[in-house]
Amino acid sequence: MKKKVKMKKAKTKKVKMKTKTEEKRKKREKREVKVKEVEVKEEVKEAEEIKKEEKEKEEIKKEKGTCLICQKETVGSPVKEDFVIRGIRKIKTSLKIARGTNLIICDEHLEEARKKRERFEKSLLTYGGIGAVIGIILVIAGLLGGRDLISILSSMLIAILLIVVLVIFSLAYYFPAVEERKK
Repeated sequence: MKKKVKMKKAKTKKVKMKTKTEEKRKKREKREVKVKEVEVKEEVKEAEEIKKEEKEKEEIKKEKGTCLICQKETVGSPVKEDFVIRGIRKIKTSLKIARGTNLIICDEHLEEARKKRERFEKSLLTYGGIGAVIGIILVIAGLLGGRDLISILSSMLIAILLIVVLVIFSLAYYFPAVEERKK
């Protein structure tokens, strides 16, 4: 009789252990399912955000005006109003030859405009770098060659003027940037 009771106890322990392990397994599976659901929701949110960003990029504001490249009245992306454009507008206004047109880049010439802008930026860096190197050489030469303050200051002034002149030379390649704001 004792053996039967022991066997029943052992069986009930095994059954309890099995049920506990099954419960643990089910809980683990539920947690895994919840984690997968969260991951899927996050992926869906990320995909929606990417789609929104792509739509916004496609919806670059278009304006009507005169294309800088083909000089035609059309619709396109506006040009950024930087110091050069504002300066030209002020000069034209003071000479009373301003037309008051809205400057744009039409869609056909957008890539060409970007290439011209890149060329301008490269020339600005190149001329600025050359001017800086020559300016440093002039300052060092002034420090080594002349012991008085006037020769040092004059070499620094010449270096600054050289850098300014070289940067002005880079404006020969000037092309305004295309404004990429959204609707």
